[in-house]
Amino acid sequence: MKLTERRGMHIEPVLFFSVAVLMTGALAASSTPPPPPRITIIAGAESHGMLDACDCEYEPGGGMAKRMALLESLGDREKVLLLDAGGFSAGGIYDDYSEGRRSDSVRSATMIAAMGIMRYDAVAIGDDDLQYGGTWLLERAREASLPLVSSNCFTAKKKRIAAPYIIVRKSGITFGITAVCTPEKLFPVGPHIQVTDPAAALREIWKPMTEQSEVQIILSHLGQEESAALAGAFPGCDLIVNGHRKSDSNPVTMIGKVPLMQFGFQGKSLSGIVVTRTAKELRFERGRWFDINLELPDDPRMTESLKKRTSPLISENSYDLYIMSQCPYGLEALGDVLLFAGKNRSVQWNLWFIGTAEGDTVFSSLHGKDEVRDEKAWLAIRKLYPGRWIEFLRERAVSNEPTKRLMEKLGFNVNEINGWAARDGNVELQKHYYRSMRLSISASPTLLVNNRPFGRNITYINLQRFQCSFKQTADPRCDSLPQCGENADCRAPGKLGACVAGKCTYRDAVPFTFTALIADSTLERPEKKVIRTTMDLFPGADIQVITLQGKRGIRLLKQYKPDVLPLYIFGREVKLAHNFSTIRSGLVERNGTLTFKKGIVDGNYHLKRKKRPGMLTLFIDPFFQELPAIFTMLDSDSLLKKRLAVEPVFYMDPAAARPGTEERFRQEEAMRWIIIGKFSNKAQRTYLAAYARQPGSSYWQALLRDTGIPFDSVQAAVTHLQKSLDDHWNTIESLEIREPVVLLIDNVETVPINGERELRRILAKRIR
Repeated sequence: MKLTERRGMHIEPVLFFSVAVLMTGALAASSTPPPPPRITIIAGAESHGMLDACDCEYEPGGGMAKRMALLESLGDREKVLLLDAGGFSAGGIYDDYSEGRRSDSVRSATMIAAMGIMRYDAVAIGDDDLQYGGTWLLERAREASLPLVSSNCFTAKKKRIAAPYIIVRKSGITFGITAVCTPEKLFPVGPHIQVTDPAAALREIWKPMTEQSEVQIILSHLGQEESAALAGAFPGCDLIVNGHRKSDSNPVTMIGKVPLMQFGFQGKSLSGIVVTRTAKELRFERGRWFDINLELPDDPRMTESLKKRTSPLISENSYDLYIMSQCPYGLEALGDVLLFAGKNRSVQWNLWFIGTAEGDTVFSSLHGKDEVRDEKAWLAIRKLYPGRWIEFLRERAVSNEPTKRLMEKLGFNVNEINGWAARDGNVELQKHYYRSMRLSISASPTLLVNNRPFGRNITYINLQRFQCSFKQTADPRCDSLPQCGENADCRAPGKLGACVAGKCTYRDAVPFTFTALIADSTLERPEKKVIRTTMDLFPGADIQVITLQGKRGIRLLKQYKPDVLPLYIFGREVKLAHNFSTIRSGLVERNGTLTFKKGIVDGNYHLKRKKRPGMLTLFIDPFFQELPAIFTMLDSDSLLKKRLAVEPVFYMDPAAARPGTEERFRQEEAMRWIIIGKFSNKAQRTYLAAYARQPGSSYWQALLRDTGIPFDSVQAAVTHLQKSLDDHWNTIESLEIREPVVLLIDNVETVPINGERELRRILAKRIR
């Protein structure tokens, strides 16, 4: 491989490498030979049913209508080869918008149809694409004329689910395209499906495919590490498209002389590379990302197709209320939602409980085990007395009596309810808790309207006003509503609003500049929450978001010398603004402006640390309740085992922790992690795997057996390495770690984690 430069032309550098060329014949003599065949390869994977663009805070974009617009902008499709390495289906652990099997299957079918409209040339089958069965998948693909390919997916009777390879000819080049699916079982695939060894399956079809093609491509739904290994195992392979998971953010990585194309998670970006074939070689230009961002238009044809297929599932009136059953604020919101739904029969609403679950046996909620039992009883009533479910909720929302007494008052069979709760309660409550965990919902009450947070207090008036805002026809309820119910309803640019006797009054707000200096690209965006709060408190604020890349960002960095970003800067005029008293105590004057005191707001990018791309460190409380699930997940992933380091979390200066307290025990266990890690990383991983099976055990010396480290050696090290614990505390303090689980990315960016499922999602977005 050599890097060449074309003088006098402002173009990307080009990577050259030779492959066997199967051309026959000769070019006719000509004074001006025709240009060599040239084609753009566009590839992706891991869309997970992302039909619509996400207007979310982190990584907005995606959506099939915008993807279609991008592809149409590329021009002649004869010069574009469009590929996908699988993972297009909805549902499963990586789908942030899962709505149950029926809805997810419709979204998956719609995704297949959309890819058919886009005229994909070859699409691999991923493990998550098999969750509805091989027959279902094949039928949907045939309806959409979508060319599925897989060399190692079979029925129980050894029949192929899809073609083992596809021959595609474009721009005078003949491509042989095959695909492999991971045998890893992250998703419940159909019961009659077998996924065989990928390498063995490729060897079986490699010769006939290469005999019919000039360029050989593998769509590898194996993950980056195993995909890269295919380049050496199959020397005739010219290009690999990776799916399943990834370990870097480059659009194309060279594996020797073979380009490995990557994917953008949820279809928010596609990788691209240009191929030119000459008489002697193939030339692959350096790859690039094609971002599917919100600035792209929506292709009208695709928009109409999506609307027709998903309209039965989409409602302007979908309200999802999340509460804890013993939270008084949650019960108050429940009463208002019931009143609102009762007066708007078209409204579809659901009640969900908030909590955490480890499998189907260990549940926890804010108000303890009694709340868990209480919520199982609610679910039992819904199942056993469906006709009286709403009646029970209305009584529950206003009654101060315990649920058991209320059930007796309503004439329910308490023994029958308790029996159902004992038999089926865990399975049903797990669905609720997993849903709240997946969506990172922990506050009771929380209301999502059409999968978006309801940004106001959950009151009947606010709900009704919101419903009226998109009604197309006259409604007497809308005409009789007051203009406002609280001050927050009165908003206007640059104005302070107040609700007086149901009507809004306004006055000018004090103008001032509010600047947020942020890192250029981070996983989390904490500044967005701070900016929203600032805009709510100070309508006169002129919001300016500055990145480190620009001249002003560099100037502010030199002027304020922050340790952590984001940095927030208030103009001095904020002192005259209404509501200034609410934030005064948290501010300090600097350089003629005001900034937050240390610890008042969260930072996530630590400027004083050296950036180490690809480095991942998980800080975790040794007593965190989900530690076993997290360690099991990490241990099952060979890529993570190699890349991710584990460090302990504790919450107090070691010098201040009193003997006999939980914090002292936590720090003693943390010290063991640190000491064993100094012996070797392998010994630490072995110890942690054993610890995860008995977290918090006082018999820690028994956990040392498989590490090969003598108990006496660890005990002796404790007395000599106290400074290591102090140094670790300084690290925790400098990173401002206050949560039980925090992921440190590239040695500079911190991301708080709620639990195992969120960690899985974050890692998927980072390295998938």
